[in-house]
Amino acid sequence: MTYPQAIDYLNRAARLGDKPGLERVRALLSAFGDPHKSLKFVHVAGTNGKGSTCAMTESILRAAGYKVGMFISPYLEDYRERIQIGRSLIPRGDLARLVNEAAEIIDGRGERCSSDGEISENRDPPRKFEIETAIALKYFYEQRCDIVVLEVGLGGRLDATNVIETPEVCAITSISHDHTRILGDSIDSIAREKCGILKDGCDAVSCAAQHPDALLVAEKTCAERNCELTVPDERSLVVQHMGLDGSRFLYKHKRYGISLIGSHQIQNALTAIEIAFALRRRNFIIPQTAITIGLLSAKWNGRLEIVKQPKHPSDKNPRGNPLCLIDGAHNTDAMSVLCGVIDSMLRGKKLITVMAMSEDRRVDLCVPMLAKRSAHFIATEFRDMHPLPASVLAEACKDTPREAIPDVGAAVRRALELASPDDVVLACGSLYMIGDAKRAMINL
Repeated sequence: MTYPQAIDYLNRAARLGDKPGLERVRALLSAFGDPHKSLKFVHVAGTNGKGSTCAMTESILRAAGYKVGMFISPYLEDYRERIQIGRSLIPRGDLARLVNEAAEIIDGRGERCSSDGEISENRDPPRKFEIETAIALKYFYEQRCDIVVLEVGLGGRLDATNVIETPEVCAITSISHDHTRILGDSIDSIAREKCGILKDGCDAVSCAAQHPDALLVAEKTCAERNCELTVPDERSLVVQHMGLDGSRFLYKHKRYGISLIGSHQIQNALTAIEIAFALRRRNFIIPQTAITIGLLSAKWNGRLEIVKQPKHPSDKNPRGNPLCLIDGAHNTDAMSVLCGVIDSMLRGKKLITVMAMSEDRRVDLCVPMLAKRSAHFIATEFRDMHPLPASVLAEACKDTPREAIPDVGAAVRRALELASPDDVVLACGSLYMIGDAKRAMINL
């Protein structure tokens, strides 16, 4: 199987049903030899901030000298971003080999592995994310990772990543309303699903700015499962600087800096710091310098990422170019955070917004938040994964000049045409779109 064939196989698996459960991924991992049972994990669930927290935690552990695997979703530009070791993407050959091994188990002679390792009829094959999880865990085992930072895909309790046994640390980032059709329509019900990753005897960390109802669920679950829960102490936080170049702050009398933008990233940094402290209690050697260096060097694409700095007119570029940003805010809480950054750091700037959303999002709430801050609003859409048509998205924009341009590249080109060097072009919304927007910004 070649690399393109492997990606095509995974994409075809995505069209299968969505029946939740861990039986299929357990069966596939059993056929792989249960590699996950020989690995150590930091398991991260939540609505917003999972990816940034994973990136910061991985960077800290790497700075401490550990060989760190990281499994994340979704990707922005290269599928292999999902499976990394030391921030190096899984080689194409290894990915193709592992997908081929999975395919032979799943499809070989019309049979697949059952939950007890026996061969049975292929009536309920693994879903795409389950295959991805299994091949990632096998790859991390093959490469002898010291620890794996594992991001939950959706929810927690029935997510494929929850096939692992007791992790070293579980982290619960900010919980808000998202995927309510699957997880429930209350914070309490969503938190119960996400806290399903907590297992007997693990350490647990919740973000400091957790919703009170979610924190109550986390506290109750930890008490039931004999987990020590840590919540960062915001009284020990002193923010010294916050801008488009990142933030500097004191926490528990130690000085830190991050390059990621926004006050919410400080919150994610506190979670990562407390994860490192919890790992120390579990005999991981993590010097203070590793925490400091790891946080400062952590990168996370697609979250208030500066793609292009403003360039003023020159002989070679008579029009110049504006500041270009991308951000993956796709629910109301994340959109509120993004708008807070716009209000505090981009005040007085003319904002041209390019936006795409999935059809299951609260566009009636998200779009007006951005529209009233925008001088011009361009609705677009992405390929696959149930996009909301650009024309429908544009209709949710009120009292702001707007247009619908379904092609992402064309939408970004139009935004740049409208912008002067002193303006800001922001592409935001679905993570399935902003990777294409980033490429367009770089190439135009």
